[in-house]
Amino acid sequence: MKIKKQTSQILELKNNKIYLGRLSSFLFATPFLCGGIAVILFIGKLNTLKCDRVETQQISCQLTRQGLKGKEIINISKLYSTELGVSDSDDGETYGIELNTSEGIIPLTEVYSSGSKNKRKKIRQIDNFITDKNQTSLQITHDDRLFAYPFGAIFVFIGGGLMVASLTFFRQIYCIFDKSKKKFLIREDNVFQSKIKEYNLGEIKTIAMVEEKDSDGDKVLKPKIILHKGLEIYLDITGNISEQEMMIKSINNFLQLTDFNKNK
Repeated sequence: MKIKKQTSQILELKNNKIYLGRLSSFLFATPFLCGGIAVILFIGKLNTLKCDRVETQQISCQLTRQGLKGKEIINISKLYSTELGVSDSDDGETYGIELNTSEGIIPLTEVYSSGSKNKRKKIRQIDNFITDKNQTSLQITHDDRLFAYPFGAIFVFIGGGLMVASLTFFRQIYCIFDKSKKKFLIREDNVFQSKIKEYNLGEIKTIAMVEEKDSDGDKVLKPKIILHKGLEIYLDITGNISEQEMMIKSINNFLQLTDFNKNK
């Protein structure tokens, strides 16, 4: 804490504090949130293939990919055949429908996924259309939104929830001594709320460096407000021991530790 304001009647100390544990949670949650949004935006698309038999031996198609980012249209001059694409990974095999066209191999969907049964069924539909000259048009849809939206939403919910919960990693702490009201208060602000503890100035016995043991058993000195009833309130004063002692002296000089319970 450092002095933010001082008059003859008011002494206000302020400190900005970052809780590293909550900051780590905030940073840990970021990939979850971003990953979930990416899945929804880039994978969650409705893929529609519309084909027309222009001539007996020529089939032209239009592949439309519709998602939250907009619509992409791919024109296919000639469709020759289809096949099942297989991709190997550490998690196993994933599958996709590949269109053999005059423009080269074009995947029906941008992302391969598990399960080949439904994809094989659609491949048979397309192949039957290619060979059956009595069919003049065909429409095939593959909706990746059914997977991407729920899956992405889970990551967005987890990441967003953790980020919101950890937003309290940054806090502003005030200690205000007010002679005119004979009060002093400790106020802690974060993005969601303010916590205020109020005391009478007359409750203060002294403000001093108090020796205690840390978690490792080592002796440390901490600046504290010591009340007559034995309660000790920690003052998070910045700086080294010498600077903290000078701050404590300044506070004691300001208060002069008169009996604030007496009427003037």
